[in-house]
Amino acid sequence: MYPAAMNAAVAAAAAGRHPGPQPGQPFKFTVAESCDRMKEEFNFLQAQYHSIKMEADKLVQEKSEMQRHYVMYYEMSYGLNVEMHKQTEIGKRLNAILAQIMPFLSQE
Repeated sequence: MYPAAMNAAVAAAAAGRHPGPQPGQPFKFTVAESCDRMKEEFNFLQAQYHSIKMEADKLVQEKSEMQRHYVMYYEMSYGLNVEMHKQTEIGKRLNAILAQIMPFLSQE
C-alpha cells in the first residue's frame, strides 16, 4: 500500500476501535486515556509490523527456494544439452565408419 493509504487505513481502524464523542457530550481526554490510546495503537501497529515481517520472511525463503530450483534445472538442462551433442557426435562418427565399411561388404 502507499503511505497515504496506509495512514488512512490505520486512522479508520483507530476510529473503529475508539469511537469519538457522541453529540451533546464534551470532548475530554485525560493524559491516562491518551496514553492508553497511544499504547493500543502502538500494540496494533507492532502486531501489523510483526505479521508483515513474517510474511516478508516467508516470501524471501520461497524466493531463495525458487532460485535454488532454477539453478538446479539450469544445470540439468545444460548437462542434457552437452549429452545430446556427445550422442550426436557419436552417431556421426558411427555413420562415417559404416559408410567406409559398406563398399567392402558382400551383397548378402
